[in-house]
Amino acid sequence: MSQVKSIPEINCARILGFSGHPMSGLWQIHLSDGNIVFIESGHGMRQIAAAFGSPKQAVGQLIEYSVDDLGVLAGFTPVEGEE
Repeated sequence: MSQVKSIPEINCARILGFSGHPMSGLWQIHLSDGNIVFIESGHGMRQIAAAFGSPKQAVGQLIEYSVDDLGVLAGFTPVEGEE
């Protein structure tokens, strides 16, 4: 019997900031919609830096994002314009 995976919910919010420690393996992204989402400290933070230049430059940016079943960022897309 095969399991049907649900389509992840897509949310839209501004990045308010990050918290965590580089050696912990996970950071947290604080978002304007009230969510706090985990992000991998290596690959995930490199994706943020590639999209915005650096995590510091990502603060205030609008993204569409989805999370996996464990609350870890599954993917994001920068959004230009207003919410």
